[in-house]
Amino acid sequence: MGKIHGVAYLGIGFFIAFVSWIFDFSKLWFFFIIGIVMAGYGLFRVSTDIHAFHKVRKNPHHPVSPAHHAAYQHQQQQWGGVKHCKQCGAPTHHGAKFCHGCGHTNFHVQAG
Repeated sequence: MGKIHGVAYLGIGFFIAFVSWIFDFSKLWFFFIIGIVMAGYGLFRVSTDIHAFHKVRKNPHHPVSPAHHAAYQHQQQQWGGVKHCKQCGAPTHHGAKFCHGCGHTNFHVQAG
């Protein structure tokens, strides 16, 4: 199940606070506070997402998670090589059915 993005909390929180402020603040003050808390939480989530993005961007060679890195290494060992086009020699990923360079369909595997 996916996470709810911080922008959603931010937008919904400000909407709840704004609507409760406009209609009848004396009766809806509780909803105003809930809206401000939701907006604050959304701002916190957005700021942590931005911080995490820039942290990963500064070090692109660092794997996102150890489990992802281990799965990638296992996949590379299982396949054993890189596909190259017989016509133009361009390397391509293993799931490709066509060469991204020339459109040729026959590949051969080269150890590497």
